[in-house]
Amino acid sequence: MTIWKKFWDAAVHEVCSSGEVFLAVRSAQSGKRRPAHASSEMTLNIMTSLLYTATILWPAVCVSFLSADTQIFISARVGSSSVLPCQLRNVPTETPQVEWQNNAKTVFERFGQGLYQADGYKDRVDVPEHNLLKGNCSLELKNIRLDDEGVYKSYLILKEGASSKRVVIQSVKLSVEETPQEFVKRFLKDGAATQQALNFTGITAFILILCILFHKLCKVRKICP
Repeated sequence: MTIWKKFWDAAVHEVCSSGEVFLAVRSAQSGKRRPAHASSEMTLNIMTSLLYTATILWPAVCVSFLSADTQIFISARVGSSSVLPCQLRNVPTETPQVEWQNNAKTVFERFGQGLYQADGYKDRVDVPEHNLLKGNCSLELKNIRLDDEGVYKSYLILKEGASSKRVVIQSVKLSVEETPQEFVKRFLKDGAATQQALNFTGITAFILILCILFHKLCKVRKICP
């Protein structure tokens, strides 16, 4: 609705700037009827102005739709592999520099044949160079973990002299689900850790109680130094 409102406002502005609406209102206020050929000419001018405005604005509307940053939702299981989709609008002549972030932290970057993989993502993420040359900037993620969940964003890094800027390409929200086997394994692992902590606490408390009892016994027998 916002786009069409802008279109209509621009069309009205175009018509008003041509002076046709002003003449029509002025004529109506004066109470004089315009000749038939003058009315037809005014109508033709208004239609021409609208057509001209539509011709100018339509490419902008199309570009706005094509440039919309739509988010993609993907679900994967722990231990599986997934591909986070990303596609460049223009096929590059040389390998572009692409960066992927998860929750605003860089997890992967490809610059030519070189690449960067963040800690925790070593040997698990990649954007193959041969895919990039075809405009495919999708992130391949292997051996998915629970903490891989989050919002991933891909960026095209453009060099501008000594500086550079990032342009958002795609946003992907990854949800990670546990398999029943992984859930049981984690539960048992957490249970074992809890049991170890309880055992350590119990032993420490037992030694402390023995020390207190020994100290009281010494006072009663009056053998403590």
